[in-house]
Amino acid sequence: MYADSNDRSTFTWTGTTTSASDGIVYLPNAPLVMSNASNAKVINSQIIAKSFNLSGNNSTTVNYKKYVDTKIPAAYLVQ
Repeated sequence: MYADSNDRSTFTWTGTTTSASDGIVYLPNAPLVMSNASNAKVINSQIIAKSFNLSGNNSTTVNYKKYVDTKIPAAYLVQ
């Protein structure tokens, strides 16, 4: 997830989930709020946000990865 550094809107991640997410949450000047029953939500990467607020029955885990592997799709120029 990405937000422009000029975006200061609160990003809210809610709902009941036990999911695992890979990738970076990048909200450099926006607060991130995670609420409701987000039990066992695992984020395998990094969270970069102005602030991070967990509420409700929430047991989010962040497994820090210095580098997050991504696959860049191949692009071809066709005439």
